Amino acid sequence: MTWFSASPHAGRRTQLIAALIVCASLLPASLAAMVLPRPQALSGAWYDPASNGEGYFVLVAGSGLVVTWYGYDAQGQRLWLVSEAFAGSVELGSPIQLNMFRGSGGVFTQPLASIQVWGSLSLRFDDCTHGLATLTGLDGAKVSQLQQFAGLREQGRCDAPAIAGEYLAFGNPQPVSIRGYTEDAMEPFISREGRYLLFNNSNAPGVNTDLHYAERVNDGVFDYRGPVGGANSPVLDGVASMDDQQRFYFVSTRSYAQTLSTLYQGRFDQGNVTDVSLVPGVSRGIPGQVNFDAEISADGQTLIFVDGAFSGSAFPDAADLAIALRGNEGFARLPNSSDLLAAINSNDLEYAPCLSRNGLELFFSRYAGGEFAIYRSTRWRADAAFEAPQRVRIVDDFIEAPALSPDERSLYFHRRVGARFEIWRVQR
Repeated sequence: MTWFSASPHAGRRTQLIAALIVCASLLPASLAAMVLPRPQALSGAWYDPASNGEGYFVLVAGSGLVVTWYGYDAQGQRLWLVSEAFAGSVELGSPIQLNMFRGSGGVFTQPLASIQVWGSLSLRFDDCTHGLATLTGLDGAKVSQLQQFAGLREQGRCDAPAIAGEYLAFGNPQPVSIRGYTEDAMEPFISREGRYLLFNNSNAPGVNTDLHYAERVNDGVFDYRGPVGGANSPVLDGVASMDDQQRFYFVSTRSYAQTLSTLYQGRFDQGNVTDVSLVPGVSRGIPGQVNFDAEISADGQTLIFVDGAFSGSAFPDAADLAIALRGNEGFARLPNSSDLLAAINSNDLEYAPCLSRNGLELFFSRYAGGEFAIYRSTRWRADAAFEAPQRVRIVDDFIEAPALSPDERSLYFHRRVGARFEIWRVQR
């Protein structure tokens, strides 16, 4: 603002900028605002064919939308600008207003000694590959009719819902060795720092299901250390999960007859769990309704779990995923949980959730048509709805209970081999 006032051409420049902004804000009469279901497909390189010595790079990720511009300043020197992050919804026909910054004072070995505000950008997407940019700042103002010439084509169109199919990123499955353990191994979970494999033995009726743990030797080999101390009871105890603070969560039927609740929490330390108590705010308190799977997010703030309905048999009549957030009094179900998971929950059984650290990738199990399989869904930011899931291509037999490694390159799961359940792993 100070620079414009000091310039002898300030009045003319200000009028020009105002005119450009007014022109840029005019929308075609037929263009209506539309929230994009796949804004990440806008990521890529954009340019104006009339000014092909400059251009824009757009990145849409979990933290929001970020834009960079490359071109020349008013003195003919190379100029590179970077925007702030925009965390709102991206709509066709609705301009996004961004502050733009430049760095100065650096050299090749010591870049960007200082950052300063250069000006602003008004960016409007008219469709998935065309838009309008108005760049205004210290060097003047310009309007660019943009086209996307390089993008993430595997993302599809920005205005199209995800296409359900197969997720093919994982390689061949390999068995996981738990040295010193010879029984069934199910429901794997890798502790957040990668040190422990947590699991339970068979959950078949008539079996005393307990929690166990093993210590990592490498990604495919663990040494068995024994039952998890302080967590097990004479009835079913399983499905371990843990956050970064080693707050430990698991499922137990020990008090269901009295409390209609099954999710427990405690503090894990080198194979022992202390301060075991029920997780408040999750159970619906309805007989026959059972939360039989759950995973805590890495930061401990989000609990994604299963609402199951039983009518007397060991197999559920229904099962869907749900989300709760931590509050001062425990957890509370999100009012829009069903909306966030609408593309995932179905008339089939959805269970065994596994959430990535950033909350943008969700694996889960589904039982449909007599088949057990693992599915994957994504979303573009942490408060957005999950998209239509893809079946993870691993093997064609009985697989369940996905669990990510800390680097999220490996996916662990249990697999039925003959009459026995084993833990296996795939890598991407």
